[in-house]
Amino acid sequence: LSNQLDFALGNVAMADYYFRKNDYTNAIKYYQKALKKDSLLNAVRINLSSSYNAIGKNAEALSCLKLAAKMEPGNDHVFYSLALLYNELNNLSQAQTCFEKCIALKTLNPKVYYNYGLFMQQKGNSSKAEQLFRQGLIIDSQSEELNYAMAVLFAQQNAIDKAKPFINTLKAIAPNNEQYQKLFQLLR
Repeated sequence: LSNQLDFALGNVAMADYYFRKNDYTNAIKYYQKALKKDSLLNAVRINLSSSYNAIGKNAEALSCLKLAAKMEPGNDHVFYSLALLYNELNNLSQAQTCFEKCIALKTLNPKVYYNYGLFMQQKGNSSKAEQLFRQGLIIDSQSEELNYAMAVLFAQQNAIDKAKPFINTLKAIAPNNEQYQKLFQLLR
């Protein structure tokens, strides 16, 4: 058993190496080998799904994530990955369901709140987007993405006074980011 686990983890290390090099074909090969040795490595399924997605094999990516969700129904990361994939596939109802599942699982990943907030903003629900961005900021008050999202949300509503605290945070944590310069001008 120990040798099988060592072999599986060696394959994971090789797969991760190829994944970082954007060599998804080899990453897939090694992730599959790892799963043959230890089918319970659910994190490997998520990485395998990302590899499939990177080369446009979204049916395979979705299949991996569905199996991961079945094996680990309390894993918010699996449902976050599913939400992003469903959104990419333009299956918005399933994307929303998976985002909601992440929230129900009390995720501590601020990116879930950021991406779900953007999703809701694109659907025209600014109040829900604001609520989600605020939940993410409770987890990480220094998140550039979330502070930027809040600043832009309020700037689009011409609520500059509401945007200012988020713009000030951005100015403190990323004063040289060119993307934020237009927002910084609103402080003048």
